[in-house]
Amino acid sequence: MSKLYKAKSTMRFLAMKCKPLVKVVRMMKCKWNNADNVGKILRSDGAEVAARIQRILTDAGIETSLACGSLLGVVREGHFMAHDDDLDFMVVVTPGFDWDAVRIALEPEGFTLRYHYMFGNTITEQTYATDSGFRFDIFGFVADEETSTMRLFYYAQRRDMIYENPGDSSVWYRDLPLCRNMVPVEVEGHTLVIAGNAEDILAVHYGPDWRVPDTGWSPKEALVFMDGVIGKRVVEA
Repeated sequence: MSKLYKAKSTMRFLAMKCKPLVKVVRMMKCKWNNADNVGKILRSDGAEVAARIQRILTDAGIETSLACGSLLGVVREGHFMAHDDDLDFMVVVTPGFDWDAVRIALEPEGFTLRYHYMFGNTITEQTYATDSGFRFDIFGFVADEETSTMRLFYYAQRRDMIYENPGDSSVWYRDLPLCRNMVPVEVEGHTLVIAGNAEDILAVHYGPDWRVPDTGWSPKEALVFMDGVIGKRVVEA
């Protein structure tokens, strides 16, 4: 057997052995590139996607506003914040609100419901995503007309507690001024919708200094813990 033949045989053997490893590395690279690209997608196409989502829901008779970090970025800076990796919307939940209607409107348009958060029988948040990894949350702010407030719920696990199931969590809440008079706002050439009293909402949610960026801000600083209440993250099949 010639040395050339042996060399070629060795190279073919190594190629066969390394092929699965190369495939895994490529898969990992694609995964990380996809994760890295989510923020870039938001900054380049976020306003267009947000406008499309709001149009879909408006056509279905569901009124929305930007919320949380998305609302803060648009009102304070005129665009979505550089470190954001998703979009936040709010719907004001009143008696008879139908979360299924949100899903029915969005899923035929390519937005898949990934999971929702709830405690008891009350759904308070849904998370949707596209095949490209782009994700957005729809928060249900529960309205209280008597106090002119709406309640935002937040879910997380506490280190000092033991939970029966991986999807279980503790629940916090924050009462904000009730969303009033939706108004249009232009963001990078696209018309989005926000609450007319957005500044009042932001002042309560993020504090009186909300106009000054604070990288150390934590949502728990402004939330009230609901002792004894266990929330669940329900993953959709």
